[in-house]
Amino acid sequence: NRNAAYDVALNYCGEVDCDIKVWEVDQCAALAVGENGVFGWGLDNFSDMAMDRAMFECSSRAANCSLIAYTCN
Repeated sequence: NRNAAYDVALNYCGEVDCDIKVWEVDQCAALAVGENGVFGWGLDNFSDMAMDRAMFECSSRAANCSLIAYTCN
């Protein structure tokens, strides 16, 4: 269930200030991070589109963005 997944994700993080930013169901999600901890995320039915969106969102606010994770559910 969603609550259990939320708890597992926060426990996996291991930090005190973790937060869930994206919840995806039957989609792909991607996360890109740039300088100074700026991030961007993307959701789409296709992994390449989710990754493109994450990079666009990050790059519009920071330099040197890199895609660090993606998943499809």
